[in-house]
Amino acid sequence: NQFESWKKTGDIFAAFFGHDHVNDFRMNIDGIDLYQTLGAGYFTYGLERGGRLIILDENTPRRLETQSIEIERITDTKFR
Repeated sequence: NQFESWKKTGDIFAAFFGHDHVNDFRMNIDGIDLYQTLGAGYFTYGLERGGRLIILDENTPRRLETQSIEIERITDTKFR
């Protein structure tokens, strides 16, 4: 499967996923950080909307910085 092939390459240290769900978390499986980002769409359940900011330094990419940003923090749009 795809995850097994990532492990075999040895150079994948993080993967990012998103969909129309409100789940937002990070977990590490077999040395690979997996990030699920809260929903970015407008036609789904829940009130939280936003995206994930990812900051990489090309000299030290494995020390990435990331944070979820709810749309209400950067715009006047309100969903509640």
